[in-house]
Amino acid sequence: SKLKPGHFIYADRDGLSVREYYDLDFQQKLDIDAREADDQMAGLLRTAVRRQMLSDVPVGVLLSGGLDSRAILAAASEINPGLPSFTIGFSETLFDEGTEAAYWASAFGSAHNELLFGEDDFCRRILRRQKHQDEPYGLWCEVAMEALAQKIHETGTKVVLSGEGGDEIFLGYPTIHAANFARLYRLLPDLIRRRLIQPVVNALPAGKGRLPFSFIAQSFVNSDHLDIVRTFFGFKEVVRYEDWPRLLTPEALALIGDIYPAISFFQYKDKISDLHLVDGLSYLDAKVFLPGCSFVGNDNAYMAHSVESRVPMTDNDLVEFAISLPVSTRFSPTKLKVIPRRALPRHFPPPYGKGQRQYHKAGFEVPTQVWLQNGKFGALLKRILSPERIARTGFFQPTAI
Repeated sequence: SKLKPGHFIYADRDGLSVREYYDLDFQQKLDIDAREADDQMAGLLRTAVRRQMLSDVPVGVLLSGGLDSRAILAAASEINPGLPSFTIGFSETLFDEGTEAAYWASAFGSAHNELLFGEDDFCRRILRRQKHQDEPYGLWCEVAMEALAQKIHETGTKVVLSGEGGDEIFLGYPTIHAANFARLYRLLPDLIRRRLIQPVVNALPAGKGRLPFSFIAQSFVNSDHLDIVRTFFGFKEVVRYEDWPRLLTPEALALIGDIYPAISFFQYKDKISDLHLVDGLSYLDAKVFLPGCSFVGNDNAYMAHSVESRVPMTDNDLVEFAISLPVSTRFSPTKLKVIPRRALPRHFPPPYGKGQRQYHKAGFEVPTQVWLQNGKFGALLKRILSPERIARTGFFQPTAI
């Protein structure tokens, strides 16, 4: 079992008990307009960065091309001008944010460091990285994070500020928007959805982009459930529960087949039953996806080289303010992160002479789908997942894998 977020274990002579000490309260809403929300959000972020800058060792900033990390760099530069910034670059231009990060580092006078990370680096590190996980963990991007952590450590920087958490708190993932749209999609007759749309979408080629249309569309149509929470879980699912009988040996299926993975969300259904859909799904992101996926890989990768990653976007005061905003202020059915998009450019403008640049931030990803198709990574994966090795595990069906 994992200790749930906001809980601690209490031990005494009578044994162990688990107690809750904190939870997110979406019920208490502020009476506030959009302009006031923007101003307060920016002020709370500035305060959060100031808090997180307290340290007796050098502090830097993890910088991408996105708004969150740029605003954090701007606020941190007010306290410590010229502080170092760090980013990961790729030669695959669809995945690279190095150019954009370097531009903003220069704009704010940051001492910038870029790690160019390639397929050879990935193949050399991936198996060793898996051995340092405390649990099964499937996101490959933290292989690159660990390489960046090593570079950061070598510069003498011991603490970095990250924009992690901003997407969960300020609705930066398209999954909540997709769940909102899914309610309309289900108005179509079942015959059209499952016999016409789903087969056509599943026949689309995989694509090589950062977040290919085919992946988004397939995730949407394959997550079609009557229960909207199960639909939302489906957007996070990679290996689907209904595929387990095909992928697992009979022995493995008998061992774990009754463990329904959507319980990670369903355990909170009573907590969100009275909330607006957007608030309820946002609660799930903050309680499950953020601590169980994003923070796990981030913390493990950076602490592997004794670098502490701090997250101003999840400062308590900022989070509690964000979730107290009316849904109509915090959410737009057609746009992501509406408050940061309005507030951050106005409150953390680029220095004189450095204009705003149009850039579409799509989340940090490693270009493994490119490497899988045309290089060493594909060959490495074939060796790791060879039928002989899979059969020896007694857990997976070699043909299906």
